[in-house]
Amino acid sequence: MNDDPSQSDVHQTLRSQLSTILSGLKDTLQADVVCLFVYDADTENFHLPIGIGMRDPDSFYDPRMRPRGDRGAAKLVIQNSSITIERIEDRPELYAAFAHREQIRSMAGVACIFQGKILGILICQLSQSSYVQ
Repeated sequence: MNDDPSQSDVHQTLRSQLSTILSGLKDTLQADVVCLFVYDADTENFHLPIGIGMRDPDSFYDPRMRPRGDRGAAKLVIQNSSITIERIEDRPELYAAFAHREQIRSMAGVACIFQGKILGILICQLSQSSYVQ
C-alpha cells in the first residue's frame, strides 16, 4: 500500500465500512475475535488489517505482526480456502504469539475469493474450547 494521502482516505472509509460488517459478524457468530486482512497475491503480503474484539490491538495493528502468506493460519487459509481448528494449542505451527496474547482456543478461517483470486482472509476465533463451525 502506498503513502498517498488520498489513498489514506479511501483506506479509512473502507476500514470503517468493513469494521461495521465485522462487528455484526462477531455478534452473529458469538466469536471473541474477528479479523480480516486484504491479501496481495503478487507480493504474498497482507494489508489493511481490521480486528474486532482484540485484547491487544496495538500488536495486531503493528505492521511487523501481520500474517505472512508462507506460514501459520494465513498459509492454511490460502492453500485450503478454509480451515476449522477446534483446539489451536494442539497445532504448534499455528499457536503463535498472536493466539497466546489473544487467548485463542478455537478458530475458523476462510479465504475471500472473487473470480478465482484470493482478495483476503477472514478469521473468527473463540477464547474457549468451543468448536467453531
